[in-house]
Amino acid sequence: MKIKKNILSILGWVAIFTFLVLSMSFVKNEEHKQRCTKLNIEVIDSTEFLFINKNEIKQLVNDSNISIIGYPISEINTLQIENLLKTHSSIKSVKVYTSLKGHIIVEITQRKPILRIINYSGESYYIDKDGVMMQLSDIYTAKVIIINGHVNEPFESRHNINLKEKEDNNIVRGKVLKDVYNLVLYINNDKLWRSQFQQIYVNSDGEYELIPIVGTQKIILGKITNYKIKLRNLKAFYKKGIEKRGWNTYSKINLKYENQIVCTKK
Repeated sequence: MKIKKNILSILGWVAIFTFLVLSMSFVKNEEHKQRCTKLNIEVIDSTEFLFINKNEIKQLVNDSNISIIGYPISEINTLQIENLLKTHSSIKSVKVYTSLKGHIIVEITQRKPILRIINYSGESYYIDKDGVMMQLSDIYTAKVIIINGHVNEPFESRHNINLKEKEDNNIVRGKVLKDVYNLVLYINNDKLWRSQFQQIYVNSDGEYELIPIVGTQKIILGKITNYKIKLRNLKAFYKKGIEKRGWNTYSKINLKYENQIVCTKK
């Protein structure tokens, strides 16, 4: 009797296994025949940034001649679509996959700019928090710190540089970009400075001038060297000096000299 039960149990498991294999084969066969009915695009952080929209992504795919709508799901190269969309300078990451309904799903995350360069020739572009350069958008303008003046680096010759990486020959040639990138990162990580500075001007001597939101004075940072110490000194001066005398007392606050602040009254 016990042997008979074991045999029945084994036969039962064999039947279940056979059913699963046949079901999977059927599903696989159906998937192979299934055709794409829709390209579903989701810009995950669209409530925060508007650099790209669904129509632009659809246009990129259509212009590339990648076959999607009406074609078998099994023949659509999702990796090819991902690689295409990653060439867009505003896209940080993209994931493309298929659904059981026969849809191609595209999930996009945009880059987050922290500063905008306006170089000496008038060309303009962004740098994001990861140190990657971004082209401007025709449909959206980010509210970030503006860097202008004697900044000569063009977008085309620098767009493949990651300013967050260790220095190499390309970074040395684009040193101003790396300097302002690190300076803005520091500013954005400080609550006071993040709300105080709206523009950084690079003068003909390669020195940095900070343009504040509160107050009309020009803040001369000087060379980028020891900028953290200079800004700490400025913060102490704000707390002990300028708050007592008034924000518009001085026309210029000079931080370029070591361990001292030189002010020019209006």
